[in-house]
Amino acid sequence: MSESTPINLLRPQPLEPSLPPNPPPKKRYCFYFLVVALIVLLGNCGYRYFSLRNLPEDPTAYDLKTLKPKRTGFLNTVRDFIFSSSNALEGEQEDRINILLLGMGGAGHDGPYLTDTNIILSIRPVSREIALVSVPRDLGAKIDGAINKINYANALGEAKNPGQGGEAARTVFADTFNLDIPYYVRLDFRAFTEIVDAVGGVEVDVPRAFSDSQYPDSNDGYQTVTFLKGQELMNGDRAL
Repeated sequence: MSESTPINLLRPQPLEPSLPPNPPPKKRYCFYFLVVALIVLLGNCGYRYFSLRNLPEDPTAYDLKTLKPKRTGFLNTVRDFIFSSSNALEGEQEDRINILLLGMGGAGHDGPYLTDTNIILSIRPVSREIALVSVPRDLGAKIDGAINKINYANALGEAKNPGQGGEAARTVFADTFNLDIPYYVRLDFRAFTEIVDAVGGVEVDVPRAFSDSQYPDSNDGYQTVTFLKGQELMNGDRAL
């Protein structure tokens, strides 16, 4: 009998199981990214939840303009400095900001708190337009329950509550003209001269030449001042 191939009577054994191939790097990175994003999202939601539940009850812990809770610490200070928006002025959202400008003599003058200059400054932020409306000082207005000259509002308010005459006048002007006037600026003669000197003087076009022999001097007397027709760069005293 010729030699032949041996017969294998055993059942074929299965091959050793092989591990699945590793996922491509790109798919692994996407998976890790999703896991990290989910953790950050859940952490942020949890932080906001517990932050809102633990808001400070003390009113002084809130910013008076933004009504947001005040935060302390160096990192919070840096973050607020970089990302916070500027506080809007009252009336800016309505595109109308009104400011009352008051001019008075000040200490050392007759009627130091009577406002001989009364101007309503109205600003329209969108178009960057400004309107100035001069209010006569002798205009009759209701002040503290009685009719009086409107320039008396600041003086009466100052007499009743020193330092608050401007706020009293602001209220009177707002009620008289039915306007929302949230701000006021109050200047006396001294402040006027200092501002003009601070900007290096002002250019004034004198329409005609004239002299005034009854201009008050610094010694409770009078002096003569003369102005010539034409342009003149005036310092604070000269402009006043």
